[in-house]
Amino acid sequence: MMKAAIIALILCIIEISVIVIASPMAKPSVVLRFLPKDVQEAAKGHPEPPKHKQMIAHILLAFFLLSILGGIVYIGIDGAKSGCGFRRLTGRFILMLYIMKAFDIIVQDQWLVMTVGFL
Repeated sequence: MMKAAIIALILCIIEISVIVIASPMAKPSVVLRFLPKDVQEAAKGHPEPPKHKQMIAHILLAFFLLSILGGIVYIGIDGAKSGCGFRRLTGRFILMLYIMKAFDIIVQDQWLVMTVGFL
């Protein structure tokens, strides 16, 4: 279970890094479509970054998605090697997802949006 928690924390660090680094480099229409309508209207005139920055943002997003997939596969393989049954293996995945969700609520929602005013 400790490995699952460590992998989840590593994935959280990768996630916040990608959000902070890639968001300003991504195309505004891509980033803004997930936000509320009032934020979309306020940022409508935001200029597009150069294409090379947009490519870096896409590469970072692909890296994040591959790291999530790799973390899931690693937790599954490690659990199978250590003889975990179905319940313990399921518990590892649930632990990973709960840690990532708690990180999302505490850091991304509270700190980035409310405290720092990142958006």
